[in-house]
Amino acid sequence: MRRSGFTLIELVVVLFFIVVGAAMALPRFSAFQRSGQAHDAARRVAALVRGARELAIERQRPIAIQMGSSPRAIGMAYDDTLLPPITADANGSNAPMGSTNSPIGSANPNMPGGMNGAGQAPTGGDPGDLALPSPLFLPEPLMAAIQVDGTSESASAPGATGGLTIMPDGRAPDADIVIQYAPDRALRVTVRHQATQVQIDNGGEAAPSPLGAVP
Repeated sequence: MRRSGFTLIELVVVLFFIVVGAAMALPRFSAFQRSGQAHDAARRVAALVRGARELAIERQRPIAIQMGSSPRAIGMAYDDTLLPPITADANGSNAPMGSTNSPIGSANPNMPGGMNGAGQAPTGGDPGDLALPSPLFLPEPLMAAIQVDGTSESASAPGATGGLTIMPDGRAPDADIVIQYAPDRALRVTVRHQATQVQIDNGGEAAPSPLGAVP
């Protein structure tokens, strides 16, 4: 009488093919997951740019979109360094324009909306100085860089200036915010036409940038 079921060799062969199939599918699944994370991050960065332009016009102050000390932190900070340096107050004396004139990216307590060296929004400050939204933190292994007029900004040192600055009248230079999720793959949030056109470019290959290799 013939026995039903599988022999040990047949089970080993089946298990071998299952393991091989899983090993081949895992990198594809990982790449798909990273791509999904990058698209989600790009949508949030695009919303950040649009919100920064609205706030710059509403509050009549230049707002910079800049990197924190980590290439995974990106947020807003007031950039009063671009305002006229001197204005007359109600008493006729000269005073600096705006409530602050410190470099963006510093932990100045008068800049509650700025980002400190840790890529975080400092607390405290002048109650009359409205805080800005908290910075975005991209999940690992995503990294970002801001490219304005052919220059790039990745992680910023404490007290550094730079990034994409939007003026109180809405003017802003053309810029790209690159979100890299693989060694040769990236998304670009393109900022064009005085920041009135903010789109996600699915171009694919990452242009040379200071981001380094993504694991």
